[in-house]
Amino acid sequence: MKARSIAGLVIAVVLVAVLALPAMAVEHGETATVIVQEQEYVNFTITDYGSDGLNWGIMAPGTMDGEDDQTGAHGAVTLNVSAETNVNCTIQIRGTGNFSDGSGHSFALSNAEWDDDFNLSDAVAMTTVWDAIGSSAAGVEKIVNVWHTLSIPTGQYAATYNTTFLYSASALKS
Repeated sequence: MKARSIAGLVIAVVLVAVLALPAMAVEHGETATVIVQEQEYVNFTITDYGSDGLNWGIMAPGTMDGEDDQTGAHGAVTLNVSAETNVNCTIQIRGTGNFSDGSGHSFALSNAEWDDDFNLSDAVAMTTVWDAIGSSAAGVEKIVNVWHTLSIPTGQYAATYNTTFLYSASALKS
């Protein structure tokens, strides 16, 4: 019995010794990566003079005229990319589609033109594809006036026609 007690005591001491030993840790490292990018900020305003929207009033077929609210001092709209903008931008224009009366009568968007100076002899026909008006540098205010003209085709059906012109200032991709 003494041998059994000694054997039990030895086993207890061995267990205490084994359990008291610290476990060996295995370490493995992984690289942690993050890309911090400066937030792009574009402050872009459109000033529409006079009545809301672009308005030509009443025009006869076969005539051409400038938008009612534009003058020699300012275009139909003034586009402003403020100095708060922290990226270089491209300033663009496009139309959404042909002029339509909603009842099956229409005429081409390209009958409308835009220009960034009051010399309308070099005006550009409107399209549904973004067309660059200009660009702006980060931290520098850029003001662009846009003048619009419209030609009504000869024989055009009498109605009220609409389309939408879009203006954009977006960060140049490098």
